Amino acid sequence: MEKVSVIVPTYNCASFIGEALESIFLQTYQPHEIIVIDDGSTDNTSDIVRSMSIKDRKLKYIYQKNAGVSCARNAGLEISSGDFISFLDADDIWRPSMIEEQLSILTSDETIVCTIANFIRFDNATGCVLADQFTYYSELDQSFLEPGPTQNSLSTTSDAFCALVAFGEIPAFTQVMMFRKSHISNLWFRADLKICEDTEYALRAFMRGRVAFNKSILAEIRRHKNNATKDYSLIAIDKLRALLCIERDVCGRDRLSAYNDRLVKAHIDAAIVSRKNGLNGWLRLLIGALKIRGSYGRKFKGCINIVLPKVGDFFRNRVL
Repeated sequence: MEKVSVIVPTYNCASFIGEALESIFLQTYQPHEIIVIDDGSTDNTSDIVRSMSIKDRKLKYIYQKNAGVSCARNAGLEISSGDFISFLDADDIWRPSMIEEQLSILTSDETIVCTIANFIRFDNATGCVLADQFTYYSELDQSFLEPGPTQNSLSTTSDAFCALVAFGEIPAFTQVMMFRKSHISNLWFRADLKICEDTEYALRAFMRGRVAFNKSILAEIRRHKNNATKDYSLIAIDKLRALLCIERDVCGRDRLSAYNDRLVKAHIDAAIVSRKNGLNGWLRLLIGALKIRGSYGRKFKGCINIVLPKVGDFFRNRVL
């Protein structure tokens, strides 16, 4: 029987973690172990988890001094003993067939390093549910994907990194991914990235094998006032920082070309956001985009989006 380790990083999520763990207990395919890494919570998280561990002895609770979600996930990875690894954030919920469906894909094709499931987001305060995530990915209809090894799945036909780094929004949602541990045994989350650490991790994982998409909606992602990414106004800067972290890992002509095209976009996005928010450095970011070997069309559009509004502001100020 295949062993699946589920790692649950948590920090002051006492209001939600019971529901998250219950969703793991209800899985149609039970994991080998559930590892909760408490990253220095000051609420009653420990009481809730310890009481639930009596119900299921596969549940392990480990407390550590607050060091961030990356360190929490790494601590779970270090002690995990499963053949496959999944992460569930303490404020999210899995639907009952999550592990079974994800595992079925990975065991059907040994060239697949990870599989990504579809999900919905819901607002914790209002209960409002958004469209499923894959409706926002027009790239899932493109030629680099083929029918996957199981019903309702797709898998990459070409280099997964080249294909997925080019997505308008890089698919890097760890709470709906399952990884083949043998392919990520020496892959760790960067502790110096507080936001978009999942993007950096996923992109390096995408270099290690094929990737599959499971079109089934298998998770419910909770939006609430304490989400780490609740403020999206400056997230383009964090995305650029995460992309720059993998620069030394990218090799080969095709991967370098795809990576550089993405870097151009990331620099321009960060420049636009910086300018809109009145931050210094937007011009440096734009110049950085122009220096990168990448799409000339994307550079031209970026210059238009950044420079022309600036020129308009100049003349308006002169008139006034």
